[in-house]
Amino acid sequence: MLPKLPFKYIDVDDPGVSYGEFSLTREEVPLTPFKASLFTVGPGHRTPRDQHAVRECWLVVDGKGVLVYDGEELEIEKGNLLYFESEKPHFVQNRTEQDLIIFSTWWSV
Repeated sequence: MLPKLPFKYIDVDDPGVSYGEFSLTREEVPLTPFKASLFTVGPGHRTPRDQHAVRECWLVVDGKGVLVYDGEELEIEKGNLLYFESEKPHFVQNRTEQDLIIFSTWWSV
């Protein structure tokens, strides 16, 4: 069986944000101990505020933005790897003219 895994876009309320998740299962059996997604934040847009029990890592694939994490702002850019503790509120804003693309993985504690 080939290693390519399916990817499915999920509707979000903001037309400036696209979000999709990778299917990391085969025949209902998990292939990894984590889940993964890819999302794009268009110029002038932001993601919804998120807060959850899982831990999460983001890899900034392309672009620049401002991460608001637990009330603090941090400028992020291509190549940055970010780690989020459980239950810390976060969202990202794109204040540039270029798309911001982020790969995310998350797992239960």
